[in-house]
Amino acid sequence: MRPTAALALALAALPAGAQDCPPSASSEGVYRPAMTRRGPGPSSAAGISVATFQAWSPPDGVEDDRVRGRDGPIDPREARAATLEGDLWRVKRGSDGCELLLELSATRAGRDSPHVIAVIPSAPGYAEARSAIEAAVGMSAGRRSRRVELREPVHVRLTGYLFWDGARWCAENPGRGCDRRADVVASLWELHPVWRVEVEGGAVTEARSTGRRGRASRRRERHGSERRSSER
Repeated sequence: MRPTAALALALAALPAGAQDCPPSASSEGVYRPAMTRRGPGPSSAAGISVATFQAWSPPDGVEDDRVRGRDGPIDPREARAATLEGDLWRVKRGSDGCELLLELSATRAGRDSPHVIAVIPSAPGYAEARSAIEAAVGMSAGRRSRRVELREPVHVRLTGYLFWDGARWCAENPGRGCDRRADVVASLWELHPVWRVEVEGGAVTEARSTGRRGRASRRRERHGSERRSSER
C-alpha cells in the first residue's frame, strides 16, 4: 500500500478545517478516557488479525464493575500497540460528533464475516486521521453525517493501542457483549485509539504528539464505491 504523488496532490487540496468538532472534546461520560485518549504511539507495531481479536478472552476479573471501570490498564495487552490490516465496511460517528468507530473484517473475508472495531478518538491531534477515513469512504465532515456503510470495502492498515471495551460487556455474552452490533462485531477487544491510517491506493496519515495539543500530518484519499446513510 504505497501512496502515489498524484493522489497526494489531490488529497492536499481537501479543506484542512472541514471537521465540525470542538477544539477539545470533553471527557465527561467517556468510558476510561485516560486509556481511549492516549497520545499517539509508535509508527509501526506488530501485526494482529481479526481472528486473534476474536479468540482472545476478556481480562481477568471484569465481572467486577470496579475492574471494568478502572481508568488504567486492566490487562497487560492494553499496554501494547498493534497494526491491524483488513477491509473497512462501516464508519459511524460517535455521539460527540467527532469520534469515528470503524468496523473491519479480515481481508477478502466478506461483509458477513466477523468484524472488529477500531476507534479514532475526538482528542486533540487526531483530526487528520479522522479526515483521512472520512475522505476514503466519502463521509461528509461534521455532525450531520452519522454513518457510512460500504457496498465494497476499503482496504486499510491501522495502528493503535489494544483496548478492551468493557462498556459493551455483559455476563450473558462476555466475549462479544450485548449491544446492538454484537451479532456482527466478534470481540470486545479493539484498536483504540488509532493514530496511524494507511488506505490502499495512496493515503498515509499519522497523528504526532507535540506536547499537550499535538499535531498531525495528512494525506487523504477519496474512495468511489460507497453507500451513505444518515440514519443510525
